[in-house]
Amino acid sequence: MTTTTKVRLSILVLLGISASGFLAGWGFIWLLRGSYPTAIVIFAAVPYLVGFAVHMAYVVWGTARPRTHYGPEGTLIRPPKWADRMFYMSFLSAVLGAVLYLGFLAAGMIDFHLPQGYRRVDIVICVFLIGFGAPALLRAFKHGGESHLLLNPDGFEVWNGFWGSFVRGRWDDVEQIEDRPLRGRRNGREVIVIGRPKGRAAMFMSDAVTDDSDALREWVRFYWQHPEHRNELLDERALRRLDEADITTG
Repeated sequence: MTTTTKVRLSILVLLGISASGFLAGWGFIWLLRGSYPTAIVIFAAVPYLVGFAVHMAYVVWGTARPRTHYGPEGTLIRPPKWADRMFYMSFLSAVLGAVLYLGFLAAGMIDFHLPQGYRRVDIVICVFLIGFGAPALLRAFKHGGESHLLLNPDGFEVWNGFWGSFVRGRWDDVEQIEDRPLRGRRNGREVIVIGRPKGRAAMFMSDAVTDDSDALREWVRFYWQHPEHRNELLDERALRRLDEADITTG
């Protein structure tokens, strides 16, 4: 990760923490005024911002460590459990807060008002949070967490909860494995992009699970280029190869 990206993400962390502190104080003020519905929806936004800030800080500090598993379904790489809990907390609070806000707003129980000309912006934001957040949350429960990378002898599977993206494919369909999006500008995050001539590419945010994205990317590329070693993905050998950074045919 470049220094520029670290600075940019650090600024987002500070903004997230500052915004969550501001909202907590603002909600407390409405609570003292006896406007409980208003305070509730404001408080609901705090866990979302805290979760966002913690996730970014986790990436910037380079302390990411993967949670791994292997078995008949293949070798699985995913973030630690606490990161999954932060994801659930963030998205659940955002969706719940949006639902409550729309309900309280319809009942005339929200005591703050947006400036003239922005009265519908809050509704649009809430509809987006519900429409995007609820399906992403349900799929995260289905897939067992915020994100994962699964490799097996047949192919790969990538789930990215923050983008609500799930891609499954076969090794024979893979055309390239890159460290940046195949289209558009690079966003600065460390990623593993699995490109296919047909169908959309799979992008795994590797800096959320490891501070050595290059090794993880080469590990994925190794099994793409060496089908004779793919049976390792069904037992401990694949993880041992990754731990030892042994990306060779030996």
